[in-house]
Amino acid sequence: MATSNLRSITDITKDGEWGKAEPFDSSMEMAVIRGTDFADARVGVLDDFPIRHIPEHIAIRKRLQPFDILIETAGGTKDQPTGRTLFIKPSLVAKSALPLTCASFARFIRIDSSKADPEYVFWFLQCLYNGGAIRQYHTQHTGVARFQFTTFAERESLALPDMATQKCIASILSAYDNLIENNTRRIKILEEMAQMLYREWFVHFCFPGHEKVRMVESEWGPIPSGWRPTRLGDLCSDARRSVHPNEIDSETPYVGLEHIPRKSIALAEWGKAADVASTKLRFSRGDILFGKIRPYFHKVAVAPVDGVASSDAIVIVPSEAAYFALVLCCVSSEDFVAHATQTSQGTKMPRANWDVLTKYPLPLPEPTLLERFNGTIRPILELLQNLISRNRNLRTTRDLLLPKLISGEIPIEAAGETGAERMEEIALQA
Repeated sequence: MATSNLRSITDITKDGEWGKAEPFDSSMEMAVIRGTDFADARVGVLDDFPIRHIPEHIAIRKRLQPFDILIETAGGTKDQPTGRTLFIKPSLVAKSALPLTCASFARFIRIDSSKADPEYVFWFLQCLYNGGAIRQYHTQHTGVARFQFTTFAERESLALPDMATQKCIASILSAYDNLIENNTRRIKILEEMAQMLYREWFVHFCFPGHEKVRMVESEWGPIPSGWRPTRLGDLCSDARRSVHPNEIDSETPYVGLEHIPRKSIALAEWGKAADVASTKLRFSRGDILFGKIRPYFHKVAVAPVDGVASSDAIVIVPSEAAYFALVLCCVSSEDFVAHATQTSQGTKMPRANWDVLTKYPLPLPEPTLLERFNGTIRPILELLQNLISRNRNLRTTRDLLLPKLISGEIPIEAAGETGAERMEEIALQA
């Protein structure tokens, strides 16, 4: 098997660009991919890419193309070093209404496709990152941590089998990512369906049979006859179960705000309590986690396991099982996030005040209609959780397979058959 370094198979590599918030003469509007966007971009989600304005002559040179590889060259954390990578799928470029570039804390790499398959190179880099080999190029003396890209590109050896084998390995691994992306799209649709039903029934009062129900005055304004003008705090509470790190088993699941996806209740990843050193909050499976710092009010998730959460989260527990779907839809709605933002307190790091949020108006329908709402939402949430679990299993399988394929421990023929059988099984369950 031949070996090479990254520099010798690279056609073009350039640092990213941040640009300016407002347009200026000879500027081009671009969607910019930051390191924090890598996870979303990998599954085809680009809703939150910042829009920036970049000098046109620079934008043309730094516009991303299909099959480019992004590598994070600055930032990172102790537990997430620099060197993370992202493969730019043709579908991501096609989906974006604006030309794409990467932020200044990253750079793009354009592989010479006559020397190596770009997708295979991405997976090789991913293997190096997952295995910890890249950490040696992560340095931090003062300020922002940096990735020694030039040293890495010249020093690190890349195994390059023949082109057919490269493409086969890339195809097997990318099939897992494609399934994850498809499931992620389905998750997004299910979440939008749940929010749409919530808005129709509890905001616009267009529930089944609403035409025959008269509106009556209440302290919250007109509500349907038979409904009670309750507050959020009447239906749930904030479980403040503080726990010191010394009292937590190191393997206990830990959910920080970094684990909760933006604008999605699909919590699929978490860390371990061994990674934290400050007092945390206990939560139980089925509790609702709500980020209480202003930039993170849109981070809401249902806990899939028992564990501990960052003290920057509010652990919300419905007082009755019948209230779960209603409370979840309420606190993850755009209106509630806007309310939390407007009522947050503090100047340096504004935080949501639970005592204020409990007063949020949430009219409660009569039991029969509430049960009908639950009967509609429960199957959506169950399918959503099922898809989240599948994606977690797919990631685990893919990451176990990755180093074995790269090293040749598993022949590609066997891996292809195993992968196909596994993916067929998942597809049939969908």
